[in-house]
Amino acid sequence: MLRADKVVFGYNKSAKKDIDFHSKFLSDDADIILKNSYIYPPFINSHDHLVGNWLPVALDHAPYINSHIWVEDMKRSKAYLERNKYWINKGMTDLSSGAELSLSKLGVYKNLFSGVGIVQDHAPNQNDRYYNSFPIKVIKNYRQLHSIELENWWGGKSLEEEWSSASSKIPFILHIGEGIDPKTANEFAFAKNYGILKENVVFIHAISFTKNEIAECAKNGVTLCWCPKSNINLIGKTLDIETALKEKVNLVLGTDSSFSGSVNLFEELRFAHKLYPNIPAEMLFKLIYENPKKAFFLENYFSDSTDSFLALDKTNENPYKNILESNYDKISLFVWKERPILGNYDNLKLFDIDFKDYFTFYSNGKKKFVFGHPELLNQEIDNALGYHKKLAYLPFS
Repeated sequence: MLRADKVVFGYNKSAKKDIDFHSKFLSDDADIILKNSYIYPPFINSHDHLVGNWLPVALDHAPYINSHIWVEDMKRSKAYLERNKYWINKGMTDLSSGAELSLSKLGVYKNLFSGVGIVQDHAPNQNDRYYNSFPIKVIKNYRQLHSIELENWWGGKSLEEEWSSASSKIPFILHIGEGIDPKTANEFAFAKNYGILKENVVFIHAISFTKNEIAECAKNGVTLCWCPKSNINLIGKTLDIETALKEKVNLVLGTDSSFSGSVNLFEELRFAHKLYPNIPAEMLFKLIYENPKKAFFLENYFSDSTDSFLALDKTNENPYKNILESNYDKISLFVWKERPILGNYDNLKLFDIDFKDYFTFYSNGKKKFVFGHPELLNQEIDNALGYHKKLAYLPFS
């Protein structure tokens, strides 16, 4: 039996209630009592590059007038050259083994440690082995283009082939308008003329979009993905968020990779709130749950059962503001598809699990657990570099 002070499932305030859940995935004699906690559905990170979550940020000559220039400059950055000692990117067509898979797993842990249960990994489509390698869901059904300017330099098919494969039935995702120069300003017109203003389209960044262009996105059901930390870091400007909200565009939030963006989704939310304090915390929650469900065709993925949930320590009486005050240390229990994957160690002991599948560590005096062994991934990098590589999104690193 699971007990909680308050439950928040979804954006609708009427869904908030006191509740007892029968938990079929717990040991028969187990009771978990989550006092002073709020329970949420796992969050959705709408934009990341899992293999690209190296640190520090690769911003040696920021700000840039567009991201295309940054991509080339990034390849000469100190951070990128350090990563080359572990893995050299010769194309991302197959990320399902070796160092590239290990890096992608670390990118997943970056998300897991901020309560993310679903992440969109913007990379060329991978095989089933890749998507089955992670303790949370990495979205599989989509087609993609890196960008209009650079097309699929990292792997994948042509714009025509990718767009045709999406066929309005699965999400089609691309970077667009990531800059402040005339070249990126013309990308919306290109996309419009090509016919890529459809309900299955997710535009990442859209910094250059005008008010009228954002309104056209809203009219046509296009999703806009907002990555404020990455945008400010790289370009010094971000999406016209006031217009996006006014026009009621389907707006979602993403971290981008740590080469340019936030350490994790908790940090991204706080940055967005600091940048636009007038946006209600309840609206920010919608950007990491309700809206992404629509964008990535996930409306029926979650149910009202307890097979997946996130319990956060209560530090604020408002459950939505409570998220803004949270970090990995505040996650008392994170269950994904009937498996405990992160939380306080005392809660793990109540599950019928194999303890060899878990890594335990201390954080601020609390004994915590996480499913899998991210410490071994960190050690693998250390062995390649010859020194310890600290990764800020790993609380034990």
